[in-house]
Amino acid sequence: MTEFIIRQAKLEDIPQLVDIDMQCFGADSYSKETFACYISNKKYSYVVVDEKDFIVGYLMGECIEDPQYDFMVIEDQLKDYPYHSLFCLSSIAILPEYRGKKLATRVIDAFIADIKVYDSGKKVILEVRPSNLVALSLYTRYGFVQFDKQVENYYCNPDENAIIMYIDI
Repeated sequence: MTEFIIRQAKLEDIPQLVDIDMQCFGADSYSKETFACYISNKKYSYVVVDEKDFIVGYLMGECIEDPQYDFMVIEDQLKDYPYHSLFCLSSIAILPEYRGKKLATRVIDAFIADIKVYDSGKKVILEVRPSNLVALSLYTRYGFVQFDKQVENYYCNPDENAIIMYIDI
């Protein structure tokens, strides 16, 4: 049986991360410079799924410093929430041939465990395409709940709204 290790991303993982991102997101992929910035910045949590030094997936999350900027459409629902208690699950990517092995659940578990180290009473927020039924199913099974509003025209290639979801941890 294959053993997958969930660990923090390192700068030397960037070439593999760029390749995964391109395979999963095509034109919406991050550049190697963006990956380097995210991995080097302490405000971000970047975990990878490692199979014997071959990266098969990742999760990138961050502490939200300004929810009014990031999530203006749900600002009224976040107005009483302390900024330092808000986190965004920004991106998950698993290579197509490795999907269905619960790896996305494992990286979400690792991300939330990292957050819980600091304190409880946190909220994790994410946005997802309405057409991404697999991701919507994963997030719903995990316990994420949809906010009432969507962000219009959030995505491009193709143009699509974003559903905003959250979980209290």
